[in-house]
Amino acid sequence: MVIRAFAPQDKDAYLAMGKDFYAGDGTLFPISDQKLLDTFECLMRGEPGLRGCILEHEGQAVGYALLVSYWSCEAGGKTVQLEELYLSEQVRGCGLGSQFMEWMLREYAGSVKRFRLEVCPRNQRVKKLYERYGFELLPYEQMVRNME
Repeated sequence: MVIRAFAPQDKDAYLAMGKDFYAGDGTLFPISDQKLLDTFECLMRGEPGLRGCILEHEGQAVGYALLVSYWSCEAGGKTVQLEELYLSEQVRGCGLGSQFMEWMLREYAGSVKRFRLEVCPRNQRVKKLYERYGFELLPYEQMVRNME
């Protein structure tokens, strides 16, 4: 698997994969195409703290990951949040998720204090992947306030 930065030519592939991600078990609800487009544009502008990775297998874009970096007082340093990890249906179960997790842990080794992610309760398969890499549930309830 090749893991590389998003590039302008990835726009259509990302929009299709993002739409599929938000229609599946990885999220609680779908989002608008505009939000996906806004995210892509932020990646192209080099938004501070946001990193996008395209996952390629056999020369084809088969997934993506969005990573967000921020300071956490609780962790005592920089935190990297795996905001989204998507693999297309045809490559799920082939070990690419594990390859990505290993890459991520190596990529940030020594430079972060914590990794964080969210997982939907109905997505038990991916929850088991994360648990294999040492992630555990926090006893927090998450709250949001949307400003739209």
